[in-house]
Amino acid sequence: MFQTFLHQTNFLAIIVAAVAYFVLGALWYSPLLFAKAWMENVGRTKEQLMNGSKIVYLYTLIAEFGICFVMAFVIWILGTPNCVSAIKVGAFFSLGLTTTIIAINNWYGQRGLKLTLIDSGYHIVGIILASIIMTVWH
Repeated sequence: MFQTFLHQTNFLAIIVAAVAYFVLGALWYSPLLFAKAWMENVGRTKEQLMNGSKIVYLYTLIAEFGICFVMAFVIWILGTPNCVSAIKVGAFFSLGLTTTIIAINNWYGQRGLKLTLIDSGYHIVGIILASIIMTVWH
């Protein structure tokens, strides 16, 4: 079954979905949206973030490619036919897995609900966006 998936998969769609997810992150964590609130909740300043390693961006893109690859498999297995179904699949998996994992980590890290909502919201929207791209461009 997995071999069939690999032969039928549009890897360009997965790459485009991962890049879209990454670009969403640049917007999500920008001053236009949640940069200030996120920095306050993680206890970091803009200067601290600017002086940090830039390799984290590459790691993020690679991780988002991994998420999109798995979601492409899920979409393929379920035979997701259209955008509405892609939204449902993306919401189901992002809420059921990503959001709960972030919440658990933040509870143990003693971080607040606001940070959980910011970070979870990004992944919910990102996974739904990626699911739509991969569904319509299979």
